[in-house]
Amino acid sequence: LTTHKLKADLVGHVEPIYGLTVSPDGRFLATSGASRFKGGSIRLWNTYNWTLRREWEIGGQIEALSLSPDRRHLAACQGATLTVFDITSGKETFSVGVRGYGGIQDVAYSPNGAQIVVSMDERHGVLEPTFARINVKTREVKRKILPKEEDNDFVAFLSDGVTAAIGTGNGRLFLWN
Repeated sequence: LTTHKLKADLVGHVEPIYGLTVSPDGRFLATSGASRFKGGSIRLWNTYNWTLRREWEIGGQIEALSLSPDRRHLAACQGATLTVFDITSGKETFSVGVRGYGGIQDVAYSPNGAQIVVSMDERHGVLEPTFARINVKTREVKRKILPKEEDNDFVAFLSDGVTAAIGTGNGRLFLWN
């Protein structure tokens, strides 16, 4: 914010924006929002000239997004399902359900792109808050239940590519290998 001047006003979503992510190199910006007619949409913007590169119409609200480090894939979370799209073709690469334990709150790629981590909220105080790692190559899902009193909201990988950080609504930060 050196000049405090508006750089771009990207028009596209007609309803609230629920997710936003920037590629690690800053080349792309992805947004997700509600759509008046079709449920939800994802838009991929080129940050060099602020043009719309691709748009996906989705059957529901996308809560969390993450762009892969190589800028080839976009992870999008809807309910308890993680879907990965190929940015060039626009096609779905794979989709996995992270069963039970509420809806996905946040998603992040590991620095090398080999893993994706998601945080899931509890529903109505009945189930435990959870986070899960997804192996991008094998699609294997490994879940970890957090202490009952925690409400996990945010996830990220540390630069070692192995340690996942989970931030909670109770002010705690968990680091998992």
